[in-house]
Amino acid sequence: MTDHTHTSRGRRCPNRTRTLLPEGHTWLGWQGTVAHPGAPTGSGGPGGFVPNQPLADDNAPHLPHPQAPGPQRFSPDQVQLSTQKKPNAPPATTTQSWSMLKMKNDHMEVDVSAEVIADGTTTEDLDAETKAPFVGHSGLPGYSQEDGKITQFDAKFTWKGKITIQTVYNKAKATDLSCYGRGTTSGDIENGDITLGFHESCHRADYVNYLKNNPLPKPPELKIGMSASSYDTAAKAFNTAYDNYVKALRELWKKTDEVGHKLSTVESTGKCYEHKIDEGS
Repeated sequence: MTDHTHTSRGRRCPNRTRTLLPEGHTWLGWQGTVAHPGAPTGSGGPGGFVPNQPLADDNAPHLPHPQAPGPQRFSPDQVQLSTQKKPNAPPATTTQSWSMLKMKNDHMEVDVSAEVIADGTTTEDLDAETKAPFVGHSGLPGYSQEDGKITQFDAKFTWKGKITIQTVYNKAKATDLSCYGRGTTSGDIENGDITLGFHESCHRADYVNYLKNNPLPKPPELKIGMSASSYDTAAKAFNTAYDNYVKALRELWKKTDEVGHKLSTVESTGKCYEHKIDEGS
């Protein structure tokens, strides 16, 4: 019996947040007055200074000198900080189940279903992973024939089982930030959907949408007396359709991992996407 296990692994971003400060903050002394960053430190911190005259350009004494230190205080609309929206909570996993394909006669039994189950944990050496093990079948049987008609099948064709979609965590948590793919696109960042849990939810959605919108290929009808050539043609078409179905399912990881800051980029550079969130906001 063939079996195909499909997994999509996610990674957490090691740098969860970065607090951003406006340029010029190093010019503030311990008393809150202006201090040169190179000033010696006394017992109370960098000393303050007040110039003897306005530090202004000779041609425009009413304007600050271009080399003057940054302002001590400013309103938010005066300085644009390059920060992200704080992350939304990871979406909850919705459990569900549905039938994929059912067929039965004297020579075959097909009963394939799918389900999404609650998140779990794993001891595997990984941050997070969403699995969707595909259900393999026994293989179409050979046959005996007479005058081009099938007189007997060598075995019964069986294709039974459940495709179980599940997200598991080990080193990471759902609330950690996404390292690559979904959770790093401009739209996700704008919406605040940047957690690892959100990333894994996209893998689940990819599997569910594909399985629900693409019916399983139907095996040929196995009947004594059917044309051997017709069976051969139908068997070949089924095997091709089955292989294509499995291949498409195997490639679904790209929809979630190869967008935004791509997994392939992380693999070549070793660098996760660095989320910039102002902890003080």
